Amino acid sequence: MKGIGEWFRRHALLLFVISSIVIIGAGVFYVYYTQYMIHKKVVIKVKRKYFHHNLLAVDAGDEKNVWAVGYRGIILHSDDSGVTWKRQHSNTRATLADVDFINAKEGWAVGQWCTILHTEDGGKHWIKQKVPKDLDPMTYLCSVHFIDSKDGWVCGNNAAVLHTKDGGKTWELFDMTDYVDWTTQFNGIYFIDKNNGWLVGEQGICLHTTNGGEDWDVVDLGIGKKTLFAVKFLPKDPKKGYIVGVEGILLYTNDGGKTWQPPQWSGLPVKEHVFNVVFVASPEYNPASNLGLNVYAVGRGVFLHTYGQLQKNWESVIDIKLPPRHRPLEYTWLRGIAWPNDHIGIVVGEDGLILRSWDQGLHWVWIPYGYEYE
Repeated sequence: MKGIGEWFRRHALLLFVISSIVIIGAGVFYVYYTQYMIHKKVVIKVKRKYFHHNLLAVDAGDEKNVWAVGYRGIILHSDDSGVTWKRQHSNTRATLADVDFINAKEGWAVGQWCTILHTEDGGKHWIKQKVPKDLDPMTYLCSVHFIDSKDGWVCGNNAAVLHTKDGGKTWELFDMTDYVDWTTQFNGIYFIDKNNGWLVGEQGICLHTTNGGEDWDVVDLGIGKKTLFAVKFLPKDPKKGYIVGVEGILLYTNDGGKTWQPPQWSGLPVKEHVFNVVFVASPEYNPASNLGLNVYAVGRGVFLHTYGQLQKNWESVIDIKLPPRHRPLEYTWLRGIAWPNDHIGIVVGEDGLILRSWDQGLHWVWIPYGYEYE
């Protein structure tokens, strides 16, 4: 024992140095390892978030081809009526607020930073179109609607209204300050034909033109300063239309916009925001009785359906299967809705949510999708 004690006394300094190195090394390893794991989790979280950004709009080019757009320039495409989806290269990080296709090949998407994208090959290539120099570069374009392959309209904040007669090769910026303040945000635009169009936006703004945008009439809807999000008309019968907005606004016209009627709720009235609305007319649609006509509306915790006497039969869609661990529908934002045909419906919303119905809206299921590009 005396020999061992003597050895430790002679080598105390060496033992101290070795033990210090071990302790310091262990501490350095712990710091780097924990930082690596934190970084790894952050990367995984960011990747998931990136591929599941909010989807803001959806549109169908035909019965098979459907596109959805949203945050950070995301564009999704389905060529099987919404069963499977793949990403397309948008070549932009701008949020895309709306999309409009006139057929299976040609369409436009609009959004943040004056972005107008155009494709002629079904989204294989998206090309950014030039906007007027007078347009504020920070303008957020909210809505796009094309009547045909040449004639189209776009609107957004800063009272922006743009029109093209050549498919977007050139865009004309309209001066709307005779009708609204320059800070006005237009959220929705829809043209029934080349002359008759509608604009809706913040502060209850509703404008109507009958001469292709040369002049606009301010329409008083009787809702005060409440924000409006979208205006849509039934292509088969343009006398029928809807305007939707905050606090359950669902205004209906059956006379081409001469009068607008609020809904007659059979139960408790909807008080949440309604972002979008779509008409679904079957081949058996009867304009006189509305037989064969359905209307769907989506919003913040809102998924509504009506038929027949359109303003009297509004009801909530209840048979919806959301993703596992997803928060309930009443807390979910649904932003866009499209129908490739009268049987198949597609709804998109927050966190990359895609819902699909295959049976005329009776049942809705969540559609998961991968991250691969086309």
